[in-house]
Amino acid sequence: MDELTLDHAIAVTTKVLEAAEKTSATVAVVVVDATANPVVSVRPPGVAALVESAARRKAAAAAFGAPTDTLAEMFGGDPLLAGVFAGSPDVLVLPGGFPLAGANGICGAVGIAGGHYSADQAIGEDALGDLRATT
Repeated sequence: MDELTLDHAIAVTTKVLEAAEKTSATVAVVVVDATANPVVSVRPPGVAALVESAARRKAAAAAFGAPTDTLAEMFGGDPLLAGVFAGSPDVLVLPGGFPLAGANGICGAVGIAGGHYSADQAIGEDALGDLRATT
């Protein structure tokens, strides 16, 4: 895949929702393209719009090309960089964001929010592992 397609974004979203269901979690999922523009955004009933915003911001961070748990670890050691991103209304560097690779590099990202960031991270790892195994 060279670019993120709507079908791929929907498939990623479905896998994330299925992984969340396994743990009885309710999460918002946002898939963005390589320029961090939303392609698919899902906020189930009862999930606050603020949670959907957090998912979008995690996806935007992951569009940098690394999972947000890795970015959080990297930025934690650099107060200047951490401060820049902490003040951004567009990027959230908390675990739960994952880049999506295409044939020519990063083609997009997915952000997951709804629970503790460690649960969001685990749901994403489960979902993306399942997706790689089935495609």
